[in-house]
Amino acid sequence: MQYSNRIKPVHFRPFLARWGVPWDHGSYFRTTTALNPAGIPAPLEEHALLPSVSMKSLHVKGAPRAHAVYLPTAGSHIESHVFAPDRLSGEEAEESPAVLASVGQGYLGYVGDVNGEKGSTCLILEMCGVKIQPGDLGERTHSTGLTVNPDGTMVPIVETETEIPVPPPPPPRAPRPRDTEVATRAEAREKVRKDKCTRADALKNEGNDLFKKEKWAEAAEKYRAAALLAGPQPVYLSNLAACFLKMELWELADSAATRALVHDPKHIKALYRRALARKGSGHAEEAFADLQRLLSIDRSNVPARKEAENLREIHGISPTKTPATNDQDSALEIEDESDSEDFAHPGTGIACRYYNTRDTGCRNGKKCRFRHAPDPKSIRDELGRNVCVYWLLGHCRFAAEGKCVYAHDATYLPARGWWTDTARLERMRAEFDDAIKAQPLNLGAGNVSESILAEAFVPLPWRKDFWAVASYEDAMREREEDSENYEDSDGYDSEEGRWDTGFGLTDAEVEELWTQGIKPWEIESYVSIVLYGCLLSDGVLKDPVMHVQDELMRIRSVLYNNSSYY
Repeated sequence: MQYSNRIKPVHFRPFLARWGVPWDHGSYFRTTTALNPAGIPAPLEEHALLPSVSMKSLHVKGAPRAHAVYLPTAGSHIESHVFAPDRLSGEEAEESPAVLASVGQGYLGYVGDVNGEKGSTCLILEMCGVKIQPGDLGERTHSTGLTVNPDGTMVPIVETETEIPVPPPPPPRAPRPRDTEVATRAEAREKVRKDKCTRADALKNEGNDLFKKEKWAEAAEKYRAAALLAGPQPVYLSNLAACFLKMELWELADSAATRALVHDPKHIKALYRRALARKGSGHAEEAFADLQRLLSIDRSNVPARKEAENLREIHGISPTKTPATNDQDSALEIEDESDSEDFAHPGTGIACRYYNTRDTGCRNGKKCRFRHAPDPKSIRDELGRNVCVYWLLGHCRFAAEGKCVYAHDATYLPARGWWTDTARLERMRAEFDDAIKAQPLNLGAGNVSESILAEAFVPLPWRKDFWAVASYEDAMREREEDSENYEDSDGYDSEEGRWDTGFGLTDAEVEELWTQGIKPWEIESYVSIVLYGCLLSDGVLKDPVMHVQDELMRIRSVLYNNSSYY
């Protein structure tokens, strides 16, 4: 309970770094915080904790949001009898009074409360696995001040605080028919996940050693291998971006840092490295936007401040001219990939109805000519079935006739996922509607009624990111060739007036893509969803190839503006 009172600031970060967590010494003040809206760290249970607490606390900064138990709200302010009730600053608003992380085979928790109040007491007991019931803690007597008598004697002012009840636990979930199977699959997945993480961390450490020796390309291969093995963890991709910056592969660095920010939107190093990548590729305003966001989180970051000042001086950028960013506060969870044959079974590309809808699955197994693997029109549930995205988000036109090839059953879906992020879904719908109003689609016979497809809400697969598929050797060779031929060529075929991207885009179109936050080299991965701009309200597709180039910029500006729609 008194750790935060005893630890010296200079020892704070080094001590916690030995446990492998990036937590650092933050600010000291009292404010009211609420449970992490994105979900508290496992295995804590929300019903055992107070929804909001007022703590006088030594906060932690630099912790991933997934580690935070409590976070400031929009209304959080300094609570003091001495200082003004100012709203928390950008950096203070990102700090947490209590964090928890998985370390080795256990957990490491920190509670910064210096007074041992009710909320922190409940939290510490929950961190230790001690379950309490209403009435267990009883009343709390504490001193609030002193009364000085005329004779000089002092009498403490004592108050008694009644117990603040924790919320009642939610009703137990009704047992599901296949819970045993779900538990078995989950146990197997967790075993595989831990093994992959151990091997990936070893690759990361090898990359760190190579980076220190300035072997950038070799270090990059280690970091990329770690991410491909255990998923796009921000630490792997931020390090990968650092290698690309050393190699002056700006687009690759941008891609890696952007994916890191998808899963941790406030990752300081990823923001800084993406800013450097965008500066290197000649997109100063986008770089400045990243630096502004970084400084709103960590206003004391000297390198970021210097870079921002440099961009202002050279390019004349001011905060009012900076394009808005769509990086969101809520991080997208990294979904575990299965090693099963079904997860990697593409078949003909058409989903297998038997695999998705029958309790017994598909009897043909790996010999089935239809698809068992997940696709953009479905979500994988805990049984490995693919659940229909259209049905989940509103309406499946095949539901009434029972002809949908995907499962229409949410019983075994995870409790949290992108489909439960209502704020994100509503934002995407609103931005799509705004885009349609601004530039209605006209196929020659008047404006067409458009509606966003359900699969547009599905986060784009990280395995198709530029950093995951590009050849470093080819990228470096192209950069060297571009540098050698700089005086004769400006990066595109001047005779045709088209960039050498393989997508047939004009230079004006490429520049327009950049202004929308769209990377031209990423278009190929997303061509399958480009056609939705030509989808009529009655579901009829007319001349799908026609107008694709004309509609491409608008469609992608809705689906992929920076990193918000992953």
